[in-house]
Amino acid sequence: MPQNYFIHVGAPRTGTSFLRSEVFPRLSNIHFSNKQSVKNYTTCYFDELSHYGDGDELSIAMKELAKPEIDFCADKKTLVSEEHMLWSAYHLFGNVGSRAMILKKRFPDAKIILTIRRQPEFLLSVYSYLKSLRTKEIGQHLKSPWHFVNYAPLVRDVKIKHTLGIPSGLEWNEYKSTYDIGKNYFNRRARHFIAADFSWLALYGTYTDLFGAENVLVLPQEIWRRRPVDGIELLERFTGERVNQDGINLDARVNAIDARFRVTGSTAEDFKNFIQGLTYQDNEELNRLLTNLDLEELGYTKRVTSQSKRVSIGVGKPGIDAGKNKQRALNIIRQKTVRLGFFPTTLEALQFVLRELTIRLKIKQRVYRMRQGFIDRIRGLDFERIESLDSLSLNPDISEKYEGSKIDELKALFEKVSLPERIRFLDLGSGKGRVVCFASTLNGVEISRGVEISRKLCLIAKKNVSILECENCEIINNDVLDLDNSIIRDSNVFYFYNPFPRPVFRRTLDRIAESIDRRRPDIVIIYFNPVDSDVIEDRFKGRFHKREYKNKISSAATYVYWIR
Repeated sequence: MPQNYFIHVGAPRTGTSFLRSEVFPRLSNIHFSNKQSVKNYTTCYFDELSHYGDGDELSIAMKELAKPEIDFCADKKTLVSEEHMLWSAYHLFGNVGSRAMILKKRFPDAKIILTIRRQPEFLLSVYSYLKSLRTKEIGQHLKSPWHFVNYAPLVRDVKIKHTLGIPSGLEWNEYKSTYDIGKNYFNRRARHFIAADFSWLALYGTYTDLFGAENVLVLPQEIWRRRPVDGIELLERFTGERVNQDGINLDARVNAIDARFRVTGSTAEDFKNFIQGLTYQDNEELNRLLTNLDLEELGYTKRVTSQSKRVSIGVGKPGIDAGKNKQRALNIIRQKTVRLGFFPTTLEALQFVLRELTIRLKIKQRVYRMRQGFIDRIRGLDFERIESLDSLSLNPDISEKYEGSKIDELKALFEKVSLPERIRFLDLGSGKGRVVCFASTLNGVEISRGVEISRKLCLIAKKNVSILECENCEIINNDVLDLDNSIIRDSNVFYFYNPFPRPVFRRTLDRIAESIDRRRPDIVIIYFNPVDSDVIEDRFKGRFHKREYKNKISSAATYVYWIR
C-alpha cells in the first residue's frame, strides 16, 4: 500500500466529472483510478467498500474486511474517486460516519478530497439530475424540489373567521420550515430524499475528526467556474504534485443539466432562498475553519431571513384566536397535504375520525362483550357481565364495581411481557376469576391466586374455575387489607385492575413493599387502566423499571413495573 493515498469521496454534482476528465488524470506521478473510465481491482474494491456502511454491515466490515491487494504502480501515489462513500440511490449522505470509519480502518494515512457546492444550487442540481434519470425508486420525492427535502409549512397565529356570528373560514401566517426527519422515516410517501438543512460543516467535521484537518481538502464547485487556476493550485499544494495544464479544457461545462429537467423561475428562487436561510450559519463556521478558501466570496455565507405570508380561506372577518389545539391540528393537515397530496390526506383524516369515534363510542368494547359474552354463555361461564356495587352489596369506600379484563388483551399482553421463570401469581380484586384462570395456563406458573372481597363474585369465580378445569388455582374470599402476609410474601407477580379506591390501593402497595423489604426478591406489578400509577411510582421511587403496553380493544393502556 502506498504511503500517499488520496481518496476523493465526492459529493456528487459538485464538479466531480470535470475533475475526473480534466484534472485528476493530469496530476503528475499519481496513479488515478476511476470506475467511470475503467474497471479494475482498485475501482471495484472501493465501489464495494463504499456500500459496507449500510445498516448492520458496518460492524461486520470493521471486524472482517480483508486488506486490499490493489494493483497500482508502487512508485507512484494513488488517487481514487468514489462518490458512493456519500450517497446511494435511496439516500444522500446516508451513513456518512460509518463509511468514514471504514476508510480510516483500511487506509489510516489517507488524504481525503471533499468537493462541495453552495447548498441551494447543489440540491437543485441533484434533483434535476435524478429527474433526468427517471428514477422510480424515489418517485414521490421527485414530484417537486420541495418534496425532495424535508419541507413542510409552519402555521402560526390562526384566526377563525365569522359571518353573522357563524364560523366561516380561517386565516393564518405560514412560514417555510422543515419537519422532524424521524416522524416520516418509515412512511415512503411522506419521506424525503435529503434533509434541507444538511451541513457541509458536519461532513467536514466527520472526516477531520478521523483523518485530521491537514489531511482533508475542500474544493468548492464554484471555483472551477470562476477561477479554475486557484482550484488547481489548491490541489497541487495538497497532493504535492503538479497538474499538467496542457490540453486541459478549463471552459468545460461543469454539472450541465438537460434543459427539460432544469428548475427555473420563481420556484427555483424561492427554493434557493429557503435552503440558503437554513444553511448559511453553518457555512460561516466552515469558512472560518478553511484558511485556504474564502467561501463568503463564493456566496456560501449570504444571509437570508425567513419570509412568511398570510393565508386566508373561507369568507368573513378574522375574529378570535383558534387556540393551540386547532393550530396544532392545522399544522399536521398542512404538512400532510404538502407531503402526500389532498386526497391521501383526506383519507387519513377520515380514518383518524373513525378511530376516534370508535374509541369514544366504545364500539370495540361493545362488540367484544357481545361476542365473548355469547361464547361464555354457551360454555356456562360468567365473566363479562358488569356488576355494580349495589348488586354486590359492597362499601364504596373500600371497593369498586366489577368489570372483567378482556381475554384478547390478556393474551396479547402476556405474549410480550417478560416474567420470572417461576411465577406465583396474585390478582388483587380478582372478581369473577378471568385473570386467575388465564394466568394458570401460562408457562412457569406454580400457583395462580385471586383475592376478592365479594362473596358473590367468589362463588362465580369458583364455578368458572371448575368449568374450565383450571389447575393450581385458588380463589380467596377476603379483604385485601386483612390478607395473610404469607400469601403476599409467597407471590412475585401482582395484577390490578383498579379494584379499590386510592387510599386502599396505597395501603395494599405498602404491604407488598414490606414483603419485598423482608425477602429482597424481584417482583412484577401489572396494572391495567393505570389511573393511580403515581401511587406505585411514589411508593417504589428509584426501584422500578416501567413499560407501557397498548390495548387494541380498550382505550386504556397497561403498565408493567419490574421492581427490586
